[in-house]
Amino acid sequence: MTVDTGITLSAFSNKPSIHNQLEHNSLLLKSRFYNVDITMVHWQLKDLICASSNSNNIYYPYDKQLMKLNFDDSNSIELTKFDTSPRCLKEKDGLIVIGAEINSNINNNNNNNSNNSNNISSRRGLFGLFNENTNYLENKIVGNLINNDVSIYKLSNNSYKSIICNNDQNLYLLDINNNGINSKSETKINLGMPLNHSSLSPDQKNLITVGDSPKIILLHPMEENLKNINSKTIISTNYDSGFSIDWNQSSQLFSVCFQEGINQIYDIRNTTHPIHEIYSTRKSQQNGAFRVTTFTKGTDDFLFISEHQGRIHMIDTRNFNNHTIILLPKQSYDKSTNSFNQPITKSYNEVLDLDFESSHTTTTPSSSTQLYHPQLPTHAHQTEHTLKNASSYNNNLKKGALNYNVQIQDDQYYLNSDLNVCGLSILNTLNDQNSVAIGTQDGLICWEIDSWKRRCFPSCQYA
Repeated sequence: MTVDTGITLSAFSNKPSIHNQLEHNSLLLKSRFYNVDITMVHWQLKDLICASSNSNNIYYPYDKQLMKLNFDDSNSIELTKFDTSPRCLKEKDGLIVIGAEINSNINNNNNNNSNNSNNISSRRGLFGLFNENTNYLENKIVGNLINNDVSIYKLSNNSYKSIICNNDQNLYLLDINNNGINSKSETKINLGMPLNHSSLSPDQKNLITVGDSPKIILLHPMEENLKNINSKTIISTNYDSGFSIDWNQSSQLFSVCFQEGINQIYDIRNTTHPIHEIYSTRKSQQNGAFRVTTFTKGTDDFLFISEHQGRIHMIDTRNFNNHTIILLPKQSYDKSTNSFNQPITKSYNEVLDLDFESSHTTTTPSSSTQLYHPQLPTHAHQTEHTLKNASSYNNNLKKGALNYNVQIQDDQYYLNSDLNVCGLSILNTLNDQNSVAIGTQDGLICWEIDSWKRRCFPSCQYA
């Protein structure tokens, strides 16, 4: 993908500032940029960054490597290398799991014991486990097609459960401990549709799955083993291809986003109707497809949703009235000046108005405004690619945060951004300070939430 590189500040030096002032909302004034390379293999699967559960780090894939970015010293290091590029990843207590699809022979056993070969040659689902505490690595065939989503949950000390969504219509559950995967524990549940995502409530009483279907499937695991499903509830919607789910901290609300640009929020106590719906700024367009939804933890009470390109939604879940859009620039990092172009924020309605004005003043529509008619389902064959040349890998280990440089005084530079978004994750530090991390094709943006303001003012108004 190409991005514009010829923007200069002098062209706008006589124009007044027209972007929102960030100090009027609940994000701090400046975000930080980290010049790292994040590999996106699948054009739809964009959940590729994961905050550490117990440190100030972010995990992300670079080609087949699992990378870790430390926000304390801005260093990025390689942790391990899997048999193929991850399509998704999650972490808990230093245990990192990844899902993917393998296209060639793979030893379906522990990588640390290569003498026992059990070669499988086909396109199958790959599940990978890496224990950061012991450097133990294991690759395992799970599922007959691509694994679209993985998750890992702690059940008790040294006992974890991983849940895997595969396009073969099965939900796979695996027991994991500090010694690795218990292969004998593998169970599967056929849910009758290719599965894209699942999420277990924090109280571990409800498990939600979505896939290439209008259905939201609500499962009720029995007690602590998450193995036996006690009952199943089907929530019908008018939308297709659910892509991401998340629960709020109290396990009362859950958010489900759909590819066509609709996000529904339900109260678990009554799932007959959603309590709120959120719409993409570019509904039914490819660049406005919703990809990831995630709640903040603690007392901030925000919901973030990523669009396919250029835009992140930030919704106040205390009243659902305050809705802002983080607009990413067409180019975050300018190599020629070694500088970072700051994102800007505007209210949701303001973005809709600006889009409307732009569409009526532009005679030739760009490719980013064409209506979205999906041609490839999630399980279709995809050609692997990385966004940046592999020769930059060694430099990737040394790249760190850049000081913010500019906010370009031109709305169109943000409204027309085709910057691919490849992940959202919430970082929580020891002092209960949340930040939102945004993965993009240019690198990673981290923006601190003004938690003090959220505690002092029950519901902040956006400019």
